[in-house]
Amino acid sequence: MKKLAVVITLMLAVGCSQSGCASTATSKRYGYIGLNTALTAANLIQDLALTTECGKPQAPPPPACVPDATTDKVHTKLVAAYKLIEKATGVVQAIPPSLEATPNAEVLSLITEIWTLVDEIRALFPAQVKTTLDPQIDALARQ
Repeated sequence: MKKLAVVITLMLAVGCSQSGCASTATSKRYGYIGLNTALTAANLIQDLALTTECGKPQAPPPPACVPDATTDKVHTKLVAAYKLIEKATGVVQAIPPSLEATPNAEVLSLITEIWTLVDEIRALFPAQVKTTLDPQIDALARQ
C-alpha cells in the first residue's frame, strides 16, 4: 500500500520534471497531493478508531470493536503520523521556485514514513474493522 502511494508520487514528480511541466504541475504540487492523501488516510483511521472503540455507544460488539489498549496504540501512531505530515508540509512549503520541478527526496521519504505508520495502524485493527477501512485506504492510494 505505502509503496504504491510513494511510487505514484515519485512517478508524478519525476514525470513532471522530465516533461517540463513546472509551470502547472510541480513537485511542490505533487508533494501537497501526497500529503493530502496521507492526511485523509490518517483522518479516516482516526474517525474509525473513535467510532469502533469498545464501550462507546456506536461501537460494534466484540470482537469487532477496538479494545482500549489497541486504541491507545492507534492514537500514539496517529500522533506520530500527524507530526510527520506537519513536518513534510513545512518542507514542501519551503521548496524554492527554482527547485519546484525537481523531485524532493526529503518529502518522498517523509511520505514513505507516514504510509508506513498508516500500514502499522491498519494492522492493529480487528479483521471486522479492516473490512471497512482497507478499501477506503486502498482507494486513496490509487488516486
